[in-house]
Amino acid sequence: ASSSARRLELSVERAKILLDLGRAREAVVALEPVLRERPDHEDVLALVIAALRAAGDDARALGILERAAEGAPLERRRKLDLERGKVLFSLGHLSEALAAFDPHVRGRLPDLEALAQAAEILVALKRFDEASALLERRSELLLDRSDGPGLLANDRAFAELARASGDRAAEIAAIEAALSRVPPEELPEPSLLGLAARLAELLAVEGRHRALGFLERRRATWVAQVPRDAVERHLSAAAHRRPAPACPPTRSSGPARPAGLPARGGGARAPRPEPG
Repeated sequence: ASSSARRLELSVERAKILLDLGRAREAVVALEPVLRERPDHEDVLALVIAALRAAGDDARALGILERAAEGAPLERRRKLDLERGKVLFSLGHLSEALAAFDPHVRGRLPDLEALAQAAEILVALKRFDEASALLERRSELLLDRSDGPGLLANDRAFAELARASGDRAAEIAAIEAALSRVPPEELPEPSLLGLAARLAELLAVEGRHRALGFLERRRATWVAQVPRDAVERHLSAAAHRRPAPACPPTRSSGPARPAGLPARGGGARAPRPEPG
């Protein structure tokens, strides 16, 4: 028995290494005997689902999750439903995914990941007000935890929501909120450089030249520190980009503002000048 347990343990360790190396299909093969032996073990199941999803086999991952949920205790079933919602979302079953997330976005302490994914689904379904309400709730929870990276991700979600709904002023405010969370002297992740480029487009369209000047100076500081290939992938000077298409005038209703931003009626704040 101990020999069998050790063999399974080695299979799990091998699968983790294969996953880290990006060899997801081999990880799935390594986990097959473990899954047969311990189909209800939480850690094993989580690893199998991660490997299947990394291998692009969401359909099989969904089947395993649904079988595991049958007859499981309530709390365990709730956790499995959360994973099931993620897989359903990946498969494009938006309404089913939203239903799976529903218990996790209600109550006093909703799940942060469920809030984010449910909001993304609602944006895809063009239910913008509902998506905004979930992101606002997520902001409140993140502020309570002083979770800077989480708030930055939420700002980006607000920006995507605003872009999808055609609310240019709200998109500007959300991107500015995201960029303001990165100290001027600190290099942001490359994807934020892309956000800065998008903001430059929007400010140019709005004719906000002073704010655009602040942004371009800050971008120049960042670009000087970023490898050239990353700059080419994520940035292009505003002068060389086609202006963003004009959007309908901002309505009084629509996506809520990101946490910490002024009310939209007064417009978005300008980026902070660099110290000194």
